[in-house]
Amino acid sequence: MSENEEATQTTIFGIQIPTITFEKKIRFIVALIGLIATIVNTVTGISLPKYNVDCVEDMTFNVTSNVNGFLRNSPNFSTFIKSFTSILFDGYIIYAFVGWILYSKNFRFIITFILNIIVYQILKQFWEIRRPNGYYWDQTHFPSIFINYNPTTKTFYACELAILITAAFEWKRLGSNIFFWIGIALYVVEGFIMISFRAHFIIDIFSPGFLGHYLFILVEYYLQKILKNENIDIDNLKISKLPI
Repeated sequence: MSENEEATQTTIFGIQIPTITFEKKIRFIVALIGLIATIVNTVTGISLPKYNVDCVEDMTFNVTSNVNGFLRNSPNFSTFIKSFTSILFDGYIIYAFVGWILYSKNFRFIITFILNIIVYQILKQFWEIRRPNGYYWDQTHFPSIFINYNPTTKTFYACELAILITAAFEWKRLGSNIFFWIGIALYVVEGFIMISFRAHFIIDIFSPGFLGHYLFILVEYYLQKILKNENIDIDNLKISKLPI
């Protein structure tokens, strides 16, 4: 803080009031608009839908209705799509484990992987819903390691996508942007396939991306705190070379 700013500060009841700059005025205006909008929405419910639904309405099902109809009428093609994407999905995560074993110097990935499964197992005990109309998520002739094709009413959330996003961010931390973006692309493709086959609702597709990433951040944060307490230099945990 400059001497001019200190000279223009005032004190009220012993509390020092910071200098009101142009940036702070803009922040005040933005905060005021956000507060007013929140109050108006809370009082009037202007952003809330005004109609009732029988159970669950997923608007993405309307968008993908033709795709779902095509898949249901094309069993061979549907089997091929599920098998092919399963191979890509499983291969990506398995290779992430290989990358973690060969190139990582901490337990960030495996801890987050286990936490994803634990959180999913806990949440599914408290949530159950009917399978969507148009459900066509049967077992393929090629079994998958991570994608579950067994019929279930416990769809929330798609835990395999949370594991996928964890693997993608592990590759990013290992220094491979290529494999990170491949993971993001797989996430989008597999999410679309799950919606099209009516295996999951849209909330089941979006939520694991945020949850898996958040668990990854938490694990990384607390691992760094533990390592610092052990006087381990975090910078020395970076790997020197990746295959890609």
